[in-house]
Amino acid sequence: MLPAASGGHVHGAELARWDQAFPVAANGPGGMAELLAASIRAAVLASERELIHWFSWRWLFSGDLVDSLATQGRIIRPAAGWVAAPAAT
Repeated sequence: MLPAASGGHVHGAELARWDQAFPVAANGPGGMAELLAASIRAAVLASERELIHWFSWRWLFSGDLVDSLATQGRIIRPAAGWVAAPAAT
């Protein structure tokens, strides 16, 4: 809170773009692949056709990101057209 000229107070906030607040990229896992894998883990089971509706970024699905996550074992395909989180070990 900041003092106001009238004796009361005003609320203040500093706004910044993400790249201004965090100019150096974080180390470790991240990115769109991590976001999609975490989303599928949270959903537990999802229709592969519905994944494109989860995010407004259509380019996220323009490549083979889902196939790549499945190949890496980060998600599984328990049946045709479905994706899920792998069983916890």
